[in-house]
Amino acid sequence: MNQNRNLIPAFLLLLAVFFLSLYQIRSFDFWSHLSYGRELITHARLPLKSDLLMIFSPADGTYPTEEWLFGALLYLLYLLGGIPLILIIKAILVSLAFFFLLRTVLLGNPSGSRLLPLLAMLALFLAAAAARDRFQARPEIFLYLFFSLELFILFSHHPRPRLLGFLPLIHLLWVNLHPSYVLTFYLLALFLLSDLLRTHLSRRFPAMSSFPRVRSKPFLIAGIVCLIVTLINPRAFDALTVTFDYIKIPIFSFFASDASRAQILHDIVAEFRRPGLWDFISFDGLVLYLCLMSFFLPRKHLNLFGVALLAPPVLLFLGSVRFSALASIAAGFVLAQNIVLFLSRPSRISPALNIRQVGLRTDLGVAALVIACTSFVLISGNRSYPFGFGVHWNRYPKAALTHLDRNLSFPLRILNSVGFGGYIQWRDPDTPPLLIDGHWLLDNQDLQDYALCGYIPDAFLRLQNEYRFNVALISYPTIKNRSILNLLTSDPQFDWGNTVSGWPLVYWDDVAMVYLKPSPETADFIRKNSYQHLFPMESFSYYRSRSGDTGFLADWKRELDRAREQHPSSVRVELLAGMYLTLTGNHNEALSLFRRISSRIPRDRRRDLLLGISHARAGLDQTESPERPEHE
Repeated sequence: MNQNRNLIPAFLLLLAVFFLSLYQIRSFDFWSHLSYGRELITHARLPLKSDLLMIFSPADGTYPTEEWLFGALLYLLYLLGGIPLILIIKAILVSLAFFFLLRTVLLGNPSGSRLLPLLAMLALFLAAAAARDRFQARPEIFLYLFFSLELFILFSHHPRPRLLGFLPLIHLLWVNLHPSYVLTFYLLALFLLSDLLRTHLSRRFPAMSSFPRVRSKPFLIAGIVCLIVTLINPRAFDALTVTFDYIKIPIFSFFASDASRAQILHDIVAEFRRPGLWDFISFDGLVLYLCLMSFFLPRKHLNLFGVALLAPPVLLFLGSVRFSALASIAAGFVLAQNIVLFLSRPSRISPALNIRQVGLRTDLGVAALVIACTSFVLISGNRSYPFGFGVHWNRYPKAALTHLDRNLSFPLRILNSVGFGGYIQWRDPDTPPLLIDGHWLLDNQDLQDYALCGYIPDAFLRLQNEYRFNVALISYPTIKNRSILNLLTSDPQFDWGNTVSGWPLVYWDDVAMVYLKPSPETADFIRKNSYQHLFPMESFSYYRSRSGDTGFLADWKRELDRAREQHPSSVRVELLAGMYLTLTGNHNEALSLFRRISSRIPRDRRRDLLLGISHARAGLDQTESPERPEHE
C-alpha cells in the first residue's frame, strides 16, 4: 500500500467529519454528565444519589453511573477551556474514529491504486453524514472511537502484532466510559471464529477467504485480559442490563432487569423507540441499503466477515433508534470494505477503467464533491444542529429559571419535566434538594407519574401530594407522545394548566411552561403574571371556536403582547400571533407570517400551522384579496 496516495483521502475525511461534528450542544444529558464530573473532581469520590437526584426525600447510596470517567473528563475539559474546548475535542475524537476506519479498510488495498482510497473515503463520508445527529457531547462518542480503533488493531494484527497489546488498555477505558464495551468481546470472538473457519472450511467455501488471517492464541489471551479489566468497573454488568432495558429486543429480553421499567423508559425517552418507516427512508436507511447491495459485488468472494460485523449494530438499531449512528458507521465501513474487495481484483473491472492511472484531476474532483456535500449538510441541518461552539437555545430552561429568580424571593420546590433536570443540577449545585429529577432512580410508580405529569392531572397530583412542590416546570410534548398529541387535537379545549385546578400559567417560552401553586406569598405575582386566555398548548380549533366571544380577542391580544415582550424570538408566540391575525380577518398578513415561521414550527404544533394556513386561505376565498387580479 502506498501511504502517500492515501494522504489526500485521509485528510479530506478528517476535515469533513470534523466540521460535520462541530455543532452546538444538543443533548440535555450534557448537563448531567458535567454535574457528575464536578462531584467526582470536587469530592474525589463517586457522587451520591442525594448529590444528583435532588428529590425532596434524598435516597442514600452511590449514584449508579456506569460512565463516571466520561463525566470526569468532561468537567476537566470544561475547567481548561469551557464548552468550546469540549466541542473541539468531541469533533477531533469523531474524526479520529473515521480516520481509523479508513486506515483499516485500506489495509486490504495491496494494489496501490489511487481510486480505492477515494471510493472508501466517500463511503465513510456518507456514513458520517448519516450518523451526524448522534455526534454529541455524550459518552457514546467513545463507542464510535473505540469500535473503530479496535477494528484497526485487530485487522492490523498480521502486519503489526504488537498493536494487540494495546487492546486491554483501550477496553479498560471503554468499560468506564460507555456500556457498549461488550463489543470488544464480540470482535475478539469474531476474529477467533475467522481463524477456525479459514482453517477448516476455506477449501470448500471460497467465501471464507473474506475472513482476516489471525493466530488464535494472542487473541484468546487478549480476550482473557480484557475480561479481567472489565471487573475494575464495579457496575460493568449493571451497564449491560441497562442497555438491554433500553432496546427490548426479544433475544435480549432474558437479560432485561425489569420489563415494566423498560417500557416506562421507552415511553419517556424518544430515542428508545423502535425505528419506523421514516427511519428507513432517511439518510441512515440509504447507507444501509447501499451496504447491503455492495455485498453482491465480490460474488464468489462474498464478504461474510462484513455480514457478521454488521449484524449486531443493525440488530441494535432495530430495537432502538439511539443505535442508528452505530449501524450507519458499521454499514459505511463494510460498504467501503466491499468496494475495496471488488476493485482490488483487476479481472472484475472493465478495461476502460484503469484504476492505476487516476491522477490529480480525480483527486480535485472528489475533493470538490466532498466540500460541496459537507457544505450542503451543514447548511440544510443548521436549524436543528447549528454550527458553532455554544449550547442550542432549546437545550436548557435558562430563561424560565431566570424569570423565577428575578421575581420570586421564597424557596422554590420545583417539579421539573424538562430534560431530566440536568441543567438545574449544574446551575444550582449548592441549593437544598428541590427538584424531582427522573434519572430513572424513582420507583416504577413515581417514574410513570413523572413521565405523564405534564399531561395527566392524576399523575401530577399524586406527585404533588408526595413531594409538595410549589412550582411546575413542564416541557412540551414531543412526537414520541403520540397519545398526548391525539388528545391535543381531539379535545380543542385541552390545556395542561386548565386540567390542574388552581395552578395558573405564569410564564412560557419555546422550551418550557411554568405553573405556580397559589398561596398568600404568590398571590400578587400570579395576579400580575398569570395567563387567563393565552395558552401555548391549546389548538387553533379551540381559539376558532371562541371567536364569537366579544371580549376574548382583546384579552388575548393583551396577553399576546406581554408574551412577545418576554420572549420576542419565540416561534410559538409567532404562531399564536398568526392565529390572532387570521381570527381578526387579516388573512394576507397571517399567511405571510405562517410561511415565514413554517420551517421552525415544532412537531407538536404542525397541525395548528396547517389549520391556520387553511383558515386564512378560506378567508381570502370569501373576500377580495389584494393579491388577485382585478378582473377576477
